Amino acid sequence: MSLRDTILNTDDLGETIVHVPEWDVDVLVKGMDGVQRTKVQKIATSGDVYANADIMILVALDPETKEPIFDRADREALSAKSGAAVEHVVLEAIRMSG
Repeated sequence: MSLRDTILNTDDLGETIVHVPEWDVDVLVKGMDGVQRTKVQKIATSGDVYANADIMILVALDPETKEPIFDRADREALSAKSGAAVEHVVLEAIRMSG
């Protein structure tokens, strides 16, 4: 196998469970691919008051189904939740993805 093939065929995103004590739940966070990371960078520098909610929507997965927990319709409701709770998930996603 060539070096190119090795790199392109390696699952390098990783995943981890983040416990959110404020909600007493576990959330699966998978490392972001390049497209998601670029979206997060744009969100983070936009100055939008919903930035953390938008990032949470991108990265928070159900540990059992690996499906997204939230969608765009949840951004206002997520923004009304504990900033510390949302930050547990958002910071782990950013840490995992550089």
